[in-house]
Amino acid sequence: MNLKRRWLAFCRRAGAAGREEQAFADLDRRYREPGRHYHTWAHVASCLRELRRAGPGPAEAQALELALWFHDAVYRPGRSDNEQASSELAVRWASALGLASALGQRAAGLILATRHEPSGAPGPDPTVALLLDIDLAVLGAPWSRYLRYERGIAREYSAMPPGAFREGRARLLRGFLDRPALYATPGFRKLERQARANLARALLERT
Repeated sequence: MNLKRRWLAFCRRAGAAGREEQAFADLDRRYREPGRHYHTWAHVASCLRELRRAGPGPAEAQALELALWFHDAVYRPGRSDNEQASSELAVRWASALGLASALGQRAAGLILATRHEPSGAPGPDPTVALLLDIDLAVLGAPWSRYLRYERGIAREYSAMPPGAFREGRARLLRGFLDRPALYATPGFRKLERQARANLARALLERT
């Protein structure tokens, strides 16, 4: 996937009025930051492919795509404000691009939902549900791909004491397994069984 070409095409569809190249350059710098091993352009590209397969309605397609471009633009392992900072960046760039204010605000709200609250319940908003399913699709990937995801996360947290990372990661994995369902939308429910098998195996290897 040529991400720059897709970004420019998205900007045209969304009605951008300039600075598209500068916005992409900013995103490119961020997603290529040293220390990123999972939250990279590869993750964004995977999410965009999932969005294309999901085929959301046109009323929400632009907000979903804008949110996916920016949802991990600010990423510092261990920080609790990454989603907030990413949502604010999305709003600033949406304004600079001349996009409708409502589009930027909607994308920002979607980005905040990627905090993946422990309850796992996306609420009644089907667009939020789809975004979360897209972001968590890697959990239901074949084991080899899931393992690359786990290793990427571990490398991103390499500055943390190993014991603290193992404990925190195990707690997160158990939290996912404790959810009544990992996926909320019909197109992603087929991943549920594989995702639970992956999470259980990863948890077993950490204990």
